[in-house]
Amino acid sequence: VFGTDRRLLKALGLTSYQEISEKIGGLLKPELPMGFTGVREAFGKLAGMTHVPPKKVKDAPVHEVVLTGDQVDLDRLPALFTWPGDGGSFFNLGLTHTKHPETGVRNLGLYRLQRHDKRTIGMHWQIHKDSTNHYQVAARRGERLPVAIAFGTPPAVTYASTAPLPGDIDEYLFAGFLRGKRIEMVDCKTVPLQVPAHSEVVLEG
Repeated sequence: VFGTDRRLLKALGLTSYQEISEKIGGLLKPELPMGFTGVREAFGKLAGMTHVPPKKVKDAPVHEVVLTGDQVDLDRLPALFTWPGDGGSFFNLGLTHTKHPETGVRNLGLYRLQRHDKRTIGMHWQIHKDSTNHYQVAARRGERLPVAIAFGTPPAVTYASTAPLPGDIDEYLFAGFLRGKRIEMVDCKTVPLQVPAHSEVVLEG
C-alpha cells in the first residue's frame, strides 16, 4: 500500500497530496461568509465535519481470535531482520496507542518494535514523543502504562500516525478527515484503550 505514491493516494481516496493541504486550508479560512452562497458554503464545511470523529463499535473483526496468557506467542507473527548488525527481529508498521494517565488524551505513534521473546517487545520511544511523556507521567504516579499496538490498520490511520500533528490533535480525527469517513474503533480486551476495529492484529500489554 505504501510502496508508491499512486497506491497511497488511491488508498486515501486522493488524486494528489496537495488535496490534503487544500482540505485543511478550506476549513481554516478565517473570512466571514458573504451573502447566501457564502453562508451555505460555511454550513457545508461544518456539515462535512460530522464524519470526522471516530465511531465506537461493540463487535469487531479484530476480536474474532483472542489469545491470552500462555497462548500468547509472538513468534507466530512475522518479524523482520532488516539490517546487518541489528539487535534482532522487528515488527513492521505497528501503531502504538497510549493515553495520558491524567488528561486521558490519546496518542498514536509509529515506533520501532523489537521482539525479545514470545511475550516481550522492546519499544523505541524517542525522548520528544508524546508516548514517552505518557510513560513518564505514569511512572511518576507509580503506575504501569497500558499500551496497545495495532497492525494492518486502514491506510489513512497508518498515514495519520506519522503526520506531524500538534499534540492536541487526535490522529483518528485527522484520519477520518482524510478518509471522509469515521474510523470504527473497538475497546481492547485487557487494557483501557481503543484500537481500529478492522486491524489485522493487536497486541495489548
